[in-house]
Formats: sequence, C-alpha cells, structure tokens
Amino acid sequence: MNLKVIDENNFILFIIDKNIIPELDENTIAEYLKKILLKLKDNLNIDIYGYYDVFIYIDEIYGMIIKIVKENLEYLSYYNKEIEMKIVITNS
Repeated sequence: MNLKVIDENNFILFIIDKNIIPELDENTIAEYLKKILLKLKDNLNIDIYGYYDVFIYIDEIYGMIIKIVKENLEYLSYYNKEIEMKIVITNS
C-alpha cells in the first residue's frame, strides 16, 4: 500500500493487492477504510473524524486507487470523533 497525503483532508491510497478485490462488498470496504483512516490518524498524527467522500477505482490488473476527501460539514455527531463515509466504486 502506498499513500499520498495531499493535505490533512485529502489522501490517495494505492493498494496493489489484487487478491483483496473479489472479497470486497460495500460493508467490508467501509470497515476496511475505517481501519485505514484510524491507522493514518495514529501514524500521521492527523485528527481524522467527520464525513468523507471516498472514490474507489478498481482494476483487476493494477489493484485499487482510493481517493479520500473530507467534507467540511459541521454536524453534531462529529463531535464524538466519528467517521462517516459516502463510498463510490468504479470498476474499469
């Protein structure tokens, strides 16, 4: 997995593991991404919470490219440091 940090609200992940693609469904992807975001929070010392738009581009040869963009929304439940996502998956 390679990570490109654009800024504290925008990330691009490159996941080359093609074996993970067939077993992913929407719920599995959401849990997987939450784990990744929490690892980023711990490793990069970034405060990660709120609503994220997640764009996943899947290619059976190259793997996955995951673009994570934080929306600047004020919402009361985010004060609990929760992570919410809208996931859009595109297969090539």
